[in-house]
Amino acid sequence: MFGGARVIIRRRDLLRTTAVGGVSLALGSVLGATVAGRERNAMLLAPTRITDARLDRARLVARDILGVDESGANLRTRYGHLLYGGGPEPTAQPLDIAVVGAGVAGLASAWVLAQAGHRVVVLEGSDRIGGRIRTLRDEFARTGGHAEAGAMRIPTTHALTIGMLRRLQLPTRPFLLGHPERMVQAGGRLSTRAEYDRDPATIAAVFGLDAVPGRALLDDALTAARIDAGSDVEDWARFLARYDELSLRDWLTARGLTDNQIDYVGSTEGLTARMGLSLTHNMMTATYLKPGTELVELVDGTDRLTSELGFAAVAAGVDLRTGAEVTAIDGGDARVRVTHGPDAAVLEADRVVVTAPFSLLRHLTFRPHLSYGKQRAIAELHHDAATKTFLEFSTRWWEGHGGVDVTDTAPRVTVYPSHPVGDGGVVIASYTWSDDARAWDALTPQHRAAECLDHLVERYGDQVRAAWTGGYASHSWAQDRWAGGEAAVYLPGQAVEIGPDTRTPEMDGRVVFAGDGTSTRGRAWIEGALESAARACADLGVTVRQT
Repeated sequence: MFGGARVIIRRRDLLRTTAVGGVSLALGSVLGATVAGRERNAMLLAPTRITDARLDRARLVARDILGVDESGANLRTRYGHLLYGGGPEPTAQPLDIAVVGAGVAGLASAWVLAQAGHRVVVLEGSDRIGGRIRTLRDEFARTGGHAEAGAMRIPTTHALTIGMLRRLQLPTRPFLLGHPERMVQAGGRLSTRAEYDRDPATIAAVFGLDAVPGRALLDDALTAARIDAGSDVEDWARFLARYDELSLRDWLTARGLTDNQIDYVGSTEGLTARMGLSLTHNMMTATYLKPGTELVELVDGTDRLTSELGFAAVAAGVDLRTGAEVTAIDGGDARVRVTHGPDAAVLEADRVVVTAPFSLLRHLTFRPHLSYGKQRAIAELHHDAATKTFLEFSTRWWEGHGGVDVTDTAPRVTVYPSHPVGDGGVVIASYTWSDDARAWDALTPQHRAAECLDHLVERYGDQVRAAWTGGYASHSWAQDRWAGGEAAVYLPGQAVEIGPDTRTPEMDGRVVFAGDGTSTRGRAWIEGALESAARACADLGVTVRQT
């Protein structure tokens, strides 16, 4: 049109350019100098005009974050009553309901629906229940320990989860994330956490920086977002409408952090692989999981939760079937037809609750076609990779209990057991996400274990190799046939553009969706799965028992 080569600029590339270069589009103006080479001065993000449609959509997300309905009523209180309080009101019209998936969301929704008097069948494709809760025991018989391939810690601020654990009488104990003798490693330099907190100069010097903790740089930048736990729907909606298009790296850059400072934060806080995720995703952690939040773990393993949920559901009358992979959901007739299992058996139901990860829904056939918003959510919602590699030791060569090492080498994060089991224990020698995890996924489990052992020896000496029992395990959630990724975590823009559509019912309200991936605040947590289960039940007309 204008002569010369045709240049195509993608929308997200343009947004990223404006965030870094200061063009006033969706973010705003620059205070001070413009970008010069790789030096970026601090920028104050001031929004341009936000459309009413975008603000309305952002309000949907804001209400989901705060757990309130359009009137401002607290939905999480109702959800708590359904899950572990008085329970559901008995229905006057029992329905046949199929639940797809036997993770936390599937088991919890099935249990509530059965308590309300509905006839419930749970269809789980794999040969076990639990979803992304998976406790490993057989691999560590030498010491009698166990390890969590999936969910391993629970913030005490997660009221629905804590309430459910109490309802099921499952004991917990502290999960110890911090320990002064754990290591921070960067550029070949080692420092204990206590030394680093007292004087970060040794590690900061690797990046050519002054002695400021990486956590302080991160907290200062996120605090500038001016959103906190006391913010209301309008506060969150304005934040989301303005800044959801940004990644964490975009935000740190816009706040004036240099590339070296961003790399320093990523290396010392274990965030390097997650810098490209949305600012919204990171704000959920910064706002609702602040440093110092008390964490707990289940005494006998996290799978006790799903085991007890399964027992409770079956006791309430739920028909729980494993090895029953769902391949099609057809709502074209009066009843919904669910095709499942190796023989393509058909189950007819009045309602269906779909709790499988959206990454797996790409392989299901829905008839009639789902709404455009739901199809887009299934096709585009980002599911991150995560890989853990475990090593078993006959003696506890590490000092004390709990804590994590953070390193810029391949293992990235090492997690030590919070409580002793005999004389030894199982260490998460490597816990990685995103591209860091995919690098490990290219190796066999045996190679992962051997390399992790070498890295621990580098940090702590030959005592590590001497104490290794030969026991190991490794689990990649990206390679897990029944998970399709660690969890649904937002890329820039997805909270507002896609998030609301993950929660809307389909086929005239006969098919509803749950799972932690449908929760904004609780995604990748048990809390989000429980919240979504209660919401799905409410979508199907289940109410709290009147006392």
